[in-house]
Amino acid sequence: MDWWISLRRAEDMRALLDRIAANAVLVLADQRRDIIGVAVEPPFVWTRTLMGITTLSPIVADDNINGHIISYGPDEPLFQDHIAHNAEIKAQQFLGHAAGPLAIYPLEAVRVRSWYGTTPVVGYRGRFLLAGDPDLLTLLYDVGVGRRNGLGFGCCDAFLPTSAHEAIAHA
Repeated sequence: MDWWISLRRAEDMRALLDRIAANAVLVLADQRRDIIGVAVEPPFVWTRTLMGITTLSPIVADDNINGHIISYGPDEPLFQDHIAHNAEIKAQQFLGHAAGPLAIYPLEAVRVRSWYGTTPVVGYRGRFLLAGDPDLLTLLYDVGVGRRNGLGFGCCDAFLPTSAHEAIAHA
């Protein structure tokens, strides 16, 4: 099984590679794998305003309300709102400026429950379209879509949308 890890800063990648050399085991969400090799690819740059993504780990959109985790699914407006708000926070932190609106369109999504300790984490695997500023789309590819990226959630691979996909985004 191959895993992709995207980091925006070269010094972060160097630190990660040093840690991998010290302990060749990787844990992402509910997956634990021995590392048998590492390859470094050139930086990913997306230049279009529409990007297709296939999740490598579930996308999470949730809230903690009075100690209760409330999860939102792709068919709920709050899913869209949370993904867009989270992307705006990431743009401010990593790009240093607002990146404009983001829209997410589910093409196919399956609900997945994982665990972080004793806390259930509900997310969605599948294929989605992201519409927004190309710099923001590149950033989301690099750091993850949605919440709980530090736990390995929201990792994705990009694909070029077809004209049928573009019609979905413009409907």
